[in-house]
Amino acid sequence: MLSLWLALAGPPTSGHLEVHERVVLERRAVRVVESQRYAPTGLPIADPTRRLMLGDAVLGTLRGAEALATTWPKPQRSPAEARALAEAAGYTVRSVLAEHRPSDGRVRWRVDVAFDPLLGARPLLWIDDPTGALLVGPDQVRSVAAAAYARNPVLDPVPDVFELEDVVLPLEGLRTPLFDVRQCEDPGTLGACVLAPVEPSAQADFVFAAPQTDEDHADGTDPFSAASVAVHAQAFFTFASAHGLPLPTCVAEGTRGTLVANYRGFTGEDVIAVANAGYTGDCSILAFFGQGPAADWGYDADVVVHELTHGSIAAQMGEGRVLGLARRRSEAVVTDAGAINESIADFVAAVVTGDSAHGEYVRTYDGGFMRDADNARRCPEDLLGQIHYDSEPLTGALWQAHADLGDALVEPVLDAVAMLEQDATYEEASASMLALTEATMGSAARDTLFGALADHNLIDCERVAALEQVRGPVRLLPRYGSGGYYDPMRPGPMQLRVEVPQDAATMTVTFSVAVIPEPGWDPVGDVHVLVRSGAPVSFSYDVDEEDRTTVAADPDLHLPSVNDGTFTADVVPGEPVYLAFFNQGLHVTQIDDFAVSFEASAGSSTGGEGDDESTTGTPMPSTDSSGGTREPSANAGSGGCRVGEGPRGLFWLLLLAWPPSQTLQRRRR
Repeated sequence: MLSLWLALAGPPTSGHLEVHERVVLERRAVRVVESQRYAPTGLPIADPTRRLMLGDAVLGTLRGAEALATTWPKPQRSPAEARALAEAAGYTVRSVLAEHRPSDGRVRWRVDVAFDPLLGARPLLWIDDPTGALLVGPDQVRSVAAAAYARNPVLDPVPDVFELEDVVLPLEGLRTPLFDVRQCEDPGTLGACVLAPVEPSAQADFVFAAPQTDEDHADGTDPFSAASVAVHAQAFFTFASAHGLPLPTCVAEGTRGTLVANYRGFTGEDVIAVANAGYTGDCSILAFFGQGPAADWGYDADVVVHELTHGSIAAQMGEGRVLGLARRRSEAVVTDAGAINESIADFVAAVVTGDSAHGEYVRTYDGGFMRDADNARRCPEDLLGQIHYDSEPLTGALWQAHADLGDALVEPVLDAVAMLEQDATYEEASASMLALTEATMGSAARDTLFGALADHNLIDCERVAALEQVRGPVRLLPRYGSGGYYDPMRPGPMQLRVEVPQDAATMTVTFSVAVIPEPGWDPVGDVHVLVRSGAPVSFSYDVDEEDRTTVAADPDLHLPSVNDGTFTADVVPGEPVYLAFFNQGLHVTQIDDFAVSFEASAGSSTGGEGDDESTTGTPMPSTDSSGGTREPSANAGSGGCRVGEGPRGLFWLLLLAWPPSQTLQRRRR
């Protein structure tokens, strides 16, 4: 290893780039071939190219970034030095790999870190080789909110007994070649729980008494929860094997994935309930299922299957890539990629359990919003700007197509992930799924899926919705935080279009404002509105090396701090007006309950009564560089699975507020 390092170290080199190809996915006649470029230094160049092949024909290409560098510097640091820098920052390092950036040849070290159970995080991490600067990317931990039993105690009030396969030595606990279910036990001090094996019953099996009372459901020590997690994990792995779905990478490489039941935190004196479940990608705690204040998140089959499906999605994306980055579009900043990730996980959970609704049990006990694959939601009018809610239109389309195409549809849907960018949009996911469906299931199946996607308006969805068609709140993220850094604004997830009557002179728009604070902070929100007549506000972006985004816009009008939820502006008669909202506060802010009224010009024969004068705000400084109403909870954690929504870990968030605990029922597969 030392001789290899000495050969790599030294001055910059120039010369021929080598290309190595490998098949990363092969199903029937369909293959995904990855072309990885290597510099003369022997180091890989980031962003390989992938080609979707049917025989010798190329169906599609996912191109890596163009290699613009003319020289390729050799690393100045050793792997041990790169590892030490990451460890000095508090990370547990699994491996380091040097690679070149294609734009300038600069060397950076990609660092694979272990899941941190205290912070509940496992970020993508890079170290800049010349400077030693640590660059922290998006969190790879996927979290969700949902329910349990054969399906869950709400739908199946009487538990069944199932056979767990490959548990050869029950006295060693709930261990199979693929997973090891552990209990979360009190460490007796401040911190995360101790992971302990699950003790079998006196009969040397894992048939435990089912919970009967509310106190049982809130009990964080019941072994029934662990047995339930094992039952539903086995159901997922059996389904994955039958359909050739990839397993989480560490499991596929031969490591048991540890699944933690009754997950919760401890202060030394009190228990902190965890009303959530999460997938980490790190086999030391591959997934955790929280003991909520009133429900156990390991009881719902679809919760367990959903979390483990995130592992299949991560395996398709490949090491160092996560389907969850934001896409900067001219009309909005969208988080489709995270919604696609959640949607596929919900879809597979619905297929495996045969139940379209997600999380009935935990939502009945712990509250919040329950998703349903059987829905008519559309893009963009049903989008919220939060990935779990926004997953529903795609889940609805897939479930609709599944009614005709059956479980085989899961295969091209998962395979399509291998051809997606990290910031993929609904449109790109739709195109990839259609191509794979046609290649593996035929043109008739492709047409069926196309019709379902079109019904949910996912083939081509401009993020502009008519104000009167918006059926729920719009969520506005702060301009900096876990969602990135934007200056001077972060555009919202969509714009609203207002149709203006022919005799109108002014319009008045009203809406409600609700701020969603992080735990322990006073809520701070600040709603701004950009107004443009005749066409949507157009945003352009300049992104620097640290992924900080400078935003330029072209509104006719900028209305700052419209926090009372009302403003009046002049309009051009008969010409539509477009509204782009953004948030300059410190916390996520939701706007809802939109309404608009108009005042006619003086002398008009129609129009309502009222003052003709308008409050027009201040002009925007020139920065141009060239089905049904949802009522999601105002609690940021109650919308379902959580994906890197903040720098503070799950444990520390829950230190700030917790209810008492309870217990549940049992079931075995």
